[in-house]
Amino acid sequence: MKWLFYSDLRGQQAFPVTSDEPYIMQGALEGGEGTPSPMLSITGLSLKELEPHIAKTNKHLPSISQLFVSLNNRPEAFVVTGPSKALFGLVTAPEENQGLAQSKVPFSQRKPFFSIRFLVVGVPYHSEYLAGATETLVEEDLEGEELWSAKDIKIPVYNTEDGAFNGFLLIYVD
Repeated sequence: MKWLFYSDLRGQQAFPVTSDEPYIMQGALEGGEGTPSPMLSITGLSLKELEPHIAKTNKHLPSISQLFVSLNNRPEAFVVTGPSKALFGLVTAPEENQGLAQSKVPFSQRKPFFSIRFLVVGVPYHSEYLAGATETLVEEDLEGEELWSAKDIKIPVYNTEDGAFNGFLLIYVD
């Protein structure tokens, strides 16, 4: 519980909650993307297809509001992180491809079909926006205290690209 409390606290300090303009909230809800947040799930596009959209959006953003891919969940499933207003700009940019009926279009000529949803989070986890928060949590809040020992449950972790064994994820069980 202590770790969860301080994890959320340090996350909110590193990336404070901001309110979005009503048109952003309304546009995201009407578009089916959900309530704007600092993390956006995109499925159905390869990284090669997604990166140009991120680069185009980032050209219009200050350095402190840049977007980047923070998670690669599988070959065509990514999480993009950044301020919700900037992510909304990314959402509206490739909208012309989303949801188009292409059943009568030859497969080789079809535009990519993809899905976009804001994640229900208040902090951009797995991102550069939280740089320093982990160190503060471990050094100041937990005072270097170990949260689990080797006898605790271990779950194997594998690399998502090549399947190589990366070690064990420890889960604390009381």
